[in-house]
Amino acid sequence: RDLREKEELLKPYYWNSVREAYIAKKNLHLKRQEVHSHPSFVSYIEAVNEIYDNHVRELEKKKEAENKETLMRRSEQFGWCNPYMHSRSTIL
Repeated sequence: RDLREKEELLKPYYWNSVREAYIAKKNLHLKRQEVHSHPSFVSYIEAVNEIYDNHVRELEKKKEAENKETLMRRSEQFGWCNPYMHSRSTIL
């Protein structure tokens, strides 16, 4: 996934974690006086990747659950039926 996709997945759940990881990385590089060799944006990308890698499975499960919940609400709203909830003989 690219950076934008990772940001969108992280924002609702882990943005504070990204922020904290970024600040820690930035402070580390400032302490080491690596400002010119390690720009802020690189620290930001590292923070996003670190938090994403640590929580990717959890994020994907949450997103999948949200999608299922949205689909169920829409199906109830429009009176659609779920073919998986009926036995095969009922459908035929």
